[in-house]
Order: sequence, then C-alpha cells, then structure tokens
Amino acid sequence: MSAIDPTCFGARLRGTEMKLTRRSSTPVQVPVTIVSLAINSPKSPVAERSRAGSTASITSRPRTDSTASMTARSRAGSRSSVTSMPPARLTDEQRERSVQSNLNRALQRDIAQGQSLAALATQPSLSIPRVNFLKAHPAELEKAILDRVHDNDRRDFVSVLSAVPLGILPIVGFAGSGKTDLMATTVLLAIGKGPVVVCAPTHTAASNIAERVSKLADLAYAKAGKPLPVIIRGFPWQADERQVRSRAQGKGEPPATNDHSEMSLSLSEWVLKMFGLFGYKLDQQCKLTLLKLTQAAQKDTNIRNLRNVISRREGYTEEHAQTLKDLAQSILTIADVVCCTTHASTSDILSHWTQNIAKSTFLDEAGAMSMPEALVPWYHGRPLVLAGDVRQLPPCVMTSTQKNPSGGPLNFFEAHLEVSVLERLMRMQWPCWSSRRQHRMVVNQEQAQIALALLESLIKVHLTKLLVVSPYSATKAFLEGLIQTRMATLKPGPLHAGLSNVEVGTADGFPGKEEAITIFLTTVTQESGPGFVKDPRRFNVGVTRHSDFVFVVGEIAAMDQVKDAKVGVTLSDQGEHIVASGKKMRDAYQWFRTKGRVARVDFWTGETAWFR
Repeated sequence: MSAIDPTCFGARLRGTEMKLTRRSSTPVQVPVTIVSLAINSPKSPVAERSRAGSTASITSRPRTDSTASMTARSRAGSRSSVTSMPPARLTDEQRERSVQSNLNRALQRDIAQGQSLAALATQPSLSIPRVNFLKAHPAELEKAILDRVHDNDRRDFVSVLSAVPLGILPIVGFAGSGKTDLMATTVLLAIGKGPVVVCAPTHTAASNIAERVSKLADLAYAKAGKPLPVIIRGFPWQADERQVRSRAQGKGEPPATNDHSEMSLSLSEWVLKMFGLFGYKLDQQCKLTLLKLTQAAQKDTNIRNLRNVISRREGYTEEHAQTLKDLAQSILTIADVVCCTTHASTSDILSHWTQNIAKSTFLDEAGAMSMPEALVPWYHGRPLVLAGDVRQLPPCVMTSTQKNPSGGPLNFFEAHLEVSVLERLMRMQWPCWSSRRQHRMVVNQEQAQIALALLESLIKVHLTKLLVVSPYSATKAFLEGLIQTRMATLKPGPLHAGLSNVEVGTADGFPGKEEAITIFLTTVTQESGPGFVKDPRRFNVGVTRHSDFVFVVGEIAAMDQVKDAKVGVTLSDQGEHIVASGKKMRDAYQWFRTKGRVARVDFWTGETAWFR
C-alpha cells in the first residue's frame, strides 16, 4: 500500500502538467472526526457548540437507541466519555490547544484508515483548513525559487501551493516527469514557514533529494542574493561520529558499512566546515546564525580542544566524542532542512528535531513506503507533501503469508489448539522471514562480461558517469569484481578513469537515482525464467534510470515461454514476496523486437549482429 490511499486528492503529474485532481466521485459519509475539523472556522455551528461547552455528539450516521443509551450511561457513570471539548476548568488558551491537538490526531487517524478525504476538498458546506506554502519568503527569493518551474506549469503550480487542503499534497508522476525537482522546489518554499524534514525509504533516495535541494538552493538563493539555508543529510549519530573519529585518528575516510554514511551535507561535514579542517570551509554566503554559532564555538574551551585533537590526528577520546555530539546538536538547532530515511528520523539526535522542531514533513519515493512507515516522521498533523510513482517499487513485504497468488491479503487465523508460539506469530501475520529456497546466489557471468565490454565501448566514445542496474545483488557484486580486475590491468588514463566512475547497484537501491546513460542487466534467461524481474515495478525502475539512453543486457528469449495472463508467486533476491505476471516484461521485449532494437552478441567471439 502506498503512503496515501488512492481515493485522496492529490497533485497528479501528466507529462509536464500538474493538476489538482479528485480520484473518487463516490459519495461518502463524513466521519465524525473530520466533521470536527470545522471547529477551525469561527462561523461554524460546530465551533459555536464547542466553544459553548456543548456535549452533544456530532456523528455522520443516525444515532441508534443503543448508541443513545450507551451515551447516557457513559455520562452518568464515567468521566472518560467523549465530548466535543475539554473540561471547563481549563483556560481558553489551554482549551483551544487541546482541541487543536485532538483535531491533529483525528486527521492522522482518518488518513491511516483510508478515509475518503477527496470529498472534503470539494464540499462547500465544510470549512476545512488550507495551507499556503507561498508568501513566506521575500518576494525576490520566492520568484527565484519559482523560476526553476517550467513556464507552462508555473501558474498551475502556484495555484495548487497557495491553498493545499489540510496541508496534504501528493505529487504523483512517472520516471523523469520532474517529481524530484517539484519536491525540492516545494521544500525551499516551505522552509519560509519553518524547518522541514524530508524522509525517504532508502539511503540512496534520501541522498538524492538532499543533493537536489542543495543544488536548487545554491541557484535560487544566489540569484536573490540571500544567505544559503543549512541543509543536512541526516544519519544515525554513530555514523556521523565514526566519520570524524576516523579522521581524528589519522585513518582518513572510514570504510563503507551498512549505515551507508557519507560526508556530503552530513553533520560531520558541517562540523569540519566550522573548524576549517581537511579542505572543508563554510560558504561565504552561509546564513548569519551559522556564522554566529561558529564564532561562539571558537570561544568554547572544549570545542577548541576538540578542533586541536582532530587537527593533530591524535588523542581523540570519548570526552571529545561527547563534545562533538553537543556541537552537532547545536548545528541541528539552526538547520532549515534535514534529509534522512524514515528509520533514521527516529534515532538519536534526529528524533527530537523531527518531532519538535520541524514544521512540515516531506516524503520522497512515497510509493515505496507502507502506511506505518509514512506515519513515522509525520507529527501533530502538520503539512505533509509526498512524491512518488505507484508503478515503481512497492513497500517491501518480507512475510510471504501476507499475500495470496492474486495479490490480496490472507487472513491466516483458523481454529487450532496445538499451535507453537512461532506458528502463532505467523498466523497473526507477524513479520517473519521464511527461508523457502537454497541460498545459491543468482548470477549470470556471461551477461556481466557483455555489460563490461559495453561499458568500455561507451567510455571510449562518451566520457561520462555510467550507471548499471541489476535486480540481483550477486550479479552486481560479480560485475563490480570484473570492473576492479579490469582496472588493475590498465594504466592511468581515460578508460581507467571512466571505469572508476561506473556505479553498479540493484533496482531496490536506485529509486530516484538517474544518469545520462544506464545499463539494465537483467541476469535472467529462457532456462531460468523471468524470476522476480517480471514484476512490472522492478522492471520499470530498471529501464527508467536514464535521461538519454538505456541499454538492456539480457536474453531476448527469456519471455518466450511465459503466458501473458499467468500470475506467479516468487521471492525476490532479498526474500520479498512478489506476486506478478510477466505480461509487461514480455510486451517490452516484443517492442524491442518489432522496432529492430535487438542486437545479438556471440559471447565466445564477441561478434554482434542485429536481430531481425
């Protein structure tokens, strides 16, 4: 399930046109919690009853006798009954704050339950809050930010952002339609109203949106002559501290680990910029509060000692580590944007910032987030902007019993007395890892070697950074090994430099990533069958990472024995349960054939011939 129910309103991208559309015309009964949103309107009868202290129940359905008797018993014997306002002993300010808090909780609950909010956005009888993302910056800065939007789209874009119902704005579009640019532009507009947290399901997507926001900020703020915002790529604190510790101990950049940490825009980089060490320095256009923080740090004895220790590359202790963390927390207090994964937003020093300092939440690659994951960084019913493609990778489901072959959920409860605790958890649909295959890695050495030869040919005619996507991690690792082996035989030069810039990854790790030229290494053959590559969303990710050209390396006959309508159940490379037919992949292969875009490569001789 994607982060917002399809019945919700949203900003839909069709080509390059952005429109606010309503995706459901079915009349719905308005839930009680949504009706209570009218309290925000001073002329609303709901507001009048609420302010007057009325305890009348407001519901969207006729009140039955049983409901009435239950309400009467509740009023007579319990102080915990649901009323439309807090107890009278609260002050007016406390009462308004409590009402607003209850409304925020109701909003999040209704969205989590998939309530049809589309009807509310167009019902004239209800006064619902609308958030204006504009008019928060000086006019010249807002104009510079909006200049990044295409001329044909700017009026529609401004119209949508000026009155976003409930502050919830989904941006939906296909690969290459400009979702990330629109997202980054909206982030820059939103920071005029306060700090923004931007979350993504993967580290690659989080780094990608952070880089895009930073680049757009450099252009827009320089054009307007305004100080640059502080944009941070957030990681769990242990990862940031490890970056500084490694350099302080004279070890240089630490080796890659599972935390996927990197220096660009990280808190560790901001610390080194403040210290002016290892070639890092603050931008001359940085904001005044950052300069003041740097000046204050220079007067602090503990921070000066920390800088000296890092500079000398010796003597780093746990006491210095604590000073480093305190300084990082100070930098966070002046941050304008923090980009991180949804999981990282709950960790260490990022948790407090996400919950209490950020004023709006942005979710990139939201089509790959489950509802619980999407709700993690969204607090207090604050503005929420989501961008994604529902036709790319879905939320990862690691429990095979959560879907049946038709793609629907399973209810695994059944009467059985002799059930172990493990089986009971499985029947409760508790997330379990089901090992149902031998752990033999899927790798296609021939296709990987053909991909390497293609890479070398491309580098010789077009010196650019190349991207290779493979659904299987074993094929990815094998190709990386081939590249390293080949580089070891080369002298420094263009080919060596080009191969060193080649990035290889899996489809799961590359949503949002883009390069001019990409290679999709399918791995599968006619003998192996399409496997989980036939999942339309994975195949879509593999063939849409390019801006100019894409090459698909695979076996054209791999889909010949696959029936269009046959739905299969298979496990992905990471154990995810995939339910899909091979129709989309087969259609794509057939398109390559009919367009004469298939070249046969003889693996043994290296000869190439166009397929007819």
